[in-house]
Amino acid sequence: MSVNDSEARLANLSRQTFLSMWSYQNPFYAKGKELCDVLVVFDDDVIIISDKAISYAENKEPKAAWDRWYRKAVKASVDQLRGALKTIKKSPMSIHLDARVSSPFPLNLPDPERARYHLIAVVHGSENACIQQFGTPSLSVNSRLTGSSELLAIGVYFPEFVHVINRTTLDALFECFDTTADLIRYLMAKERLLAQGHLKLAGEEDLVAAFMRNRRPSGAVNLNSLCEINNDGTQFVPAGDWISLRAEQSFLERKAQLAPSYIIDNVIEQLATEYLGGRLVIGQEKALAYHATAFQILAREPRTARMLIGLAVADVLTENPSTFWSAAVESTDQPGILYLWLIYPQVSDDVSDEVLESFVGYELEKYIHVAMGTFRESHIIFGIAMPNSKSSRTSRMFRVTARNVWTVEMQEQSELLRQSEGIFLEIESTTRIATRAI
Repeated sequence: MSVNDSEARLANLSRQTFLSMWSYQNPFYAKGKELCDVLVVFDDDVIIISDKAISYAENKEPKAAWDRWYRKAVKASVDQLRGALKTIKKSPMSIHLDARVSSPFPLNLPDPERARYHLIAVVHGSENACIQQFGTPSLSVNSRLTGSSELLAIGVYFPEFVHVINRTTLDALFECFDTTADLIRYLMAKERLLAQGHLKLAGEEDLVAAFMRNRRPSGAVNLNSLCEINNDGTQFVPAGDWISLRAEQSFLERKAQLAPSYIIDNVIEQLATEYLGGRLVIGQEKALAYHATAFQILAREPRTARMLIGLAVADVLTENPSTFWSAAVESTDQPGILYLWLIYPQVSDDVSDEVLESFVGYELEKYIHVAMGTFRESHIIFGIAMPNSKSSRTSRMFRVTARNVWTVEMQEQSELLRQSEGIFLEIESTTRIATRAI
């Protein structure tokens, strides 16, 4: 794989998982000086990725070939990551999106005192050598290793914790953890595991398989309890677990089952596309960081939670396009968050986008106000208005409302709207779909 192909592939996977608002390819810290290959800033988590594709001199003596490749791929990536981490902590204002450093990084980096940094070195080129040595294309993992002392095996401390992976593990990670929340949960679980003892792996993808098989409904996994222990006390996960998992019917059907969740990804990506293209009717004057902060609420949802939300949205997207439909869905991952989806009907082509968004925005605000009075346990309501699937319009609006102040008068107004306009009149639970025809 060439350097350009490798970086393009990583960029595509990153956009799909982290989404455009939070994932940036090839930022710079000075004129012509690249910070890293991918920088992700999401809440207090900062993911820094370096990608190196280095040819492996298989015609040379094995130890010499390994030392050379390790120096140019692993060490070079780790050095870049450590330099990027230092810059992010000490000089965040120096980070720009272009080589001329004329386009400042658009998001606010978290305070280093509370930030969590995840360093990932993606290294390609040793796959054939690994196949010849182990029968699989993966680098082995030995958590106590430092440097290149063991052929085709890597450690984790440089001295910072660094996730060193090759293409096989990269594919496994992004296939299984294709939201920021899911990937960060895995990375943190792995870091806790390797901090507690001595771990050896034939390939990290087997650890990914163990995580996938044993996830709890909350998405959490205690990896330490899943590892087996050798006589010398070394922990391990059985080799071949990833290959076994990929052959299981439940895993093969996983993508189809999760399909409704990608409605959520599409909503977020469309807003980013419209904003970057200067096409937002409402909110274009706001900085990208404003929209990223608001949509972070929705983007924090892991894949299974997005599926539950998406199922409710999918049911109302295809209803009768002559009227409004709505769905109220409680977050299963963030207590107190309620998502309110308002699907607006087909609208005549002679109605301008400005008029449409003003009218639908007003309706959305009414629904949010009624939801605040009806679902009293919700402290934040994220309202999104979208066109019916049969509509040719593309305008989407959102409002995020927090229950900072809720007076008796506001409750009375909410109840009046509920009774007079029939909003959420026959629903008491956010686990059901509420619909309204007008």
